[in-house]
Amino acid sequence: MLGVPQTAAANFAGPLTANPAAGASQSLLSQFPEVEEALILAVIGHTLKPSDLYKLDSKYRDKAERGMLEIEGGTLRVKADTTTKDYPTPYSVQAPLLVYIRILIAHATGSQVAAVARATTLYLAQFLKLCAEYEWAAVLNYHMAFFAHRRREMVAGDYAGWCNIDVELQADYLTGFRKSRGAATPSTSRKAADSRASEVCRMFNTGVHTGMACPNGRVHRCSTPGCNSTQHGANMCTFGAAPRA
Repeated sequence: MLGVPQTAAANFAGPLTANPAAGASQSLLSQFPEVEEALILAVIGHTLKPSDLYKLDSKYRDKAERGMLEIEGGTLRVKADTTTKDYPTPYSVQAPLLVYIRILIAHATGSQVAAVARATTLYLAQFLKLCAEYEWAAVLNYHMAFFAHRRREMVAGDYAGWCNIDVELQADYLTGFRKSRGAATPSTSRKAADSRASEVCRMFNTGVHTGMACPNGRVHRCSTPGCNSTQHGANMCTFGAAPRA
């Protein structure tokens, strides 16, 4: 397993922002002149969405919201799934992630600084190792899910989750996508694609993926037993729910 297990106590920093409504200090804002104040507030308040990480990269600061049009159920809508078109290379995540980490560390005080720096830099090292071992599309999906899980923990001041590989997410997003040491043959590539085509997409059922087509080649179908709808994931399923009084 990648990374060295870290104790939770060593990486508990406590909430960085006791009063989010107070905003960011001028000192913090002055350190990141190319990042909008609203984005800095989203970072220190742990509300920045994983898919919006690119906004911290100065190359994209004036770029409008990105999206692709798709037709679902006869309706034209904006597709919001994060794909390798949004983040084509590991560097496209690494660059804004470094800015994200720098903002967190700059906002931390006292013993928080060491805890936040230790946890987030450990993840950055793990991220680079994952990029070397697994296919980029799989690593990107893992990163987005991993980031979303850590946001909830950071609100309570817990940064320990950044230190180690999330084995459950690893099984969901990385297993089966390890880089081949040799050139993949058409038969092995076809077998991998056939295997994914029969798997129900976990990201669809948690609301990360939307639409009919899965960018990873899996099946967009509700995983709730007895439902199997292709119109919604398990997170939106009401099948079998008791009727309201």
